[in-house]
Formats: sequence, C-alpha cells, structure tokens
Amino acid sequence: MRRMTRLPAALLACLVMLLGWTLPAHAVGNAEAARKSASYLASQSATVTEVGLAADVLLGLLATGDATMTTQTSALTSTVKGGAQAYAAKGPEAAAKLAILASALGEDPRNFAGLDLVGSVKAGLRPDGSFGSVPGAGASALGMIALARANEQVPTSMLRYVVRLAGSDGGFGSAPAASADAESTAWALLALGTQTDSISARAALLNGAAWASAQQHADGSWRGGSTIRTTALMASALQAAGLAQPRAVSYLASQQLADGSLAEQGKGDLTATAVGALALADTSYAGVSSAPTNATSGPSTTASPGAIVTAAPEPAPNPMRPLVGDSWLWILQPVVLLGLLAATGYYLFIRPTRKKKPKPDAVPDPPTTNTP
Repeated sequence: MRRMTRLPAALLACLVMLLGWTLPAHAVGNAEAARKSASYLASQSATVTEVGLAADVLLGLLATGDATMTTQTSALTSTVKGGAQAYAAKGPEAAAKLAILASALGEDPRNFAGLDLVGSVKAGLRPDGSFGSVPGAGASALGMIALARANEQVPTSMLRYVVRLAGSDGGFGSAPAASADAESTAWALLALGTQTDSISARAALLNGAAWASAQQHADGSWRGGSTIRTTALMASALQAAGLAQPRAVSYLASQQLADGSLAEQGKGDLTATAVGALALADTSYAGVSSAPTNATSGPSTTASPGAIVTAAPEPAPNPMRPLVGDSWLWILQPVVLLGLLAATGYYLFIRPTRKKKPKPDAVPDPPTTNTP
C-alpha cells in the first residue's frame, strides 16, 4: 500500500511545480519611466502625421493605460483611420500593424476604417509560409500577432517558416541560413509566443531565449541597428514569455532624457520611445491594449485640464501565454519532465516485476505453561 501512495504523491509534487512555472511572472516594468515616456509621446502627438508612426506612438500611449491622455489618443486614432486605406495598400505588413492596433483599441480588425485588415493579412501569406512584401522574422511576427489577436488560426506554414529561421545556436536570422541577430530573434520570439500550444514553437522559443540571454551585454542591452529599439523589442518579447528582464528595463530607463524620451544619437526619438514604452510598461505588441497594464496601478485619478476620462475597456485576449514564471526555472522544466516520466515508468513497470525477498519463517513463541 505504501508503494501505491508514493507514486501519486510524486506525480502531484511534479505537477504542482510545473503549473507554478507556467504562471505569469511578476511585473518587472518601470512604471515611472513608462509614464514619462507616455508624457513625451503625448507632447509630440500633434506633430505626427505619418500613419505608421502614428500607430507606433498610439501603441506606446496605450501601453501605460493612462486615461488622462484620451485627447491625444483620440487625435492619433483619427490620423490613423484617415490614412489607413493608403497605408494598408503599402503591403501586408502595414495591414498587420493596423490590425494589431485595432485589436489594442478594442475595435474589430475586420472592419477598421472600412478595411478588412484580417483578410489583407491572410492574403499576404506566401506558399512557402513566409509573409509580406519583404519576408523575414519581423514581417512574420506582425502577421502572426495580428491573426492571433483577432482569434484567427495561424497557418502551420507560417510557424514552420519562422522555426526554419533559427540557427543551430538557437538565434534567428533575417532569412533562412542567415546569421542570427538580436532584432530578428526578438521578432521571432514574439511570433513564436503566439503559438505556445505547438511543441516546435515552445522548443524554438526556449532555444531562442537561451541565445538571447547569452548575447545580452553587461549593461542589459542588446546591440542592433538601433540599440534602444532592439533592447526594447527583445525585453518585451522575453517578458511576454514570462522571463523577467530587470537589467534591460534598467538600461532603457537609464537612457531616458529629462523630457521622457529615449535617445537615439543623443536626442529624443519618437519611434524608439514608442517601442521602449512597451517594455517599460511590461507589455508587447501581442498584449498591449487600452486597458491598464501591469506596470501601472491603473489610470491616473487626477485628470489634466480638459482631459476626457473614460472607463477602461476590458483588456484584449493576450495570445502570449507566459511559458515560465522566472528567468532561470525554464532550464529545469525538461529535466523535471524527464524525471517525471522516469519515475512513472519505474513505479508502473519495473517496480512491480521485481521479485520480493522472501521473509524468514517466523519462529513461534514457546508454549507457555501455567505453574502452580
């Protein structure tokens, strides 16, 4: 009976550990730095006329969930919708970005500014699984996130294409067989994070995360075409997967100027600040919405003069289900799984077949006699 009770206890202990590791990580964003970034974006919003940049700035504002910036977000939304048709015509990647924005705003990407953006994304899929007018990890990530946020099935060919971008070292390149780089890897991790029900996606994501950890510099950054944007993109991708990035967040906050902007070549940059706001607010393209984020305790209770404060809508579903709960525990997951399988096999198949050592015959107690 004791042998039969040990197995359920062992299995239960392992399952509890595994379930604990799949819980979301604690918020690691920097709320103050995120608010400062949003304030800078809001101060510059009136100067933004290009649709793609307006979408980026709007996503950065939404990341903080500050309802006092409704005036700026409304103006940017009008700018995006006014030029959406011409912008989406540039290519499937543009349509995918607008679809992500529509989902973040709580609107239907199948009818955003009169456009069926989901249909445009589906039409951008190539026979080999690549996506967009300029295929690569970035384009595929935008397409897969757009579909996942719209609750659409991501084609298996899209996932296979992204997995094929991985090299033997776990990092991802801009094209199959290309050398790994941080920016492509960050985009690939965002794409793979939408498909964590797939074994190949989970394996590729974990290998990519290990590569990213090895490539991170001592100051918390990753180098790329733009160190700020690459670091912010990688940090948001890893945080979305449940891997806390306090060093990367600290690096981004250290690069913030007095006006709240993130600097490129010594001066504030709108795009860098918009992407950085996502990481500072502990969110990503896959999870940002008009609801308050983890990095903030909620909308500011003190509205600025003339601001229109509205109740935050329900948050959009986040397809980036965290894989793990801490930055080092994911390494032990396969070890525990193998141990769990080994223990199960032993107790179910090997232990019952072992011959029990016969117990020695019991020696009877000597007969007792009654003495007078």
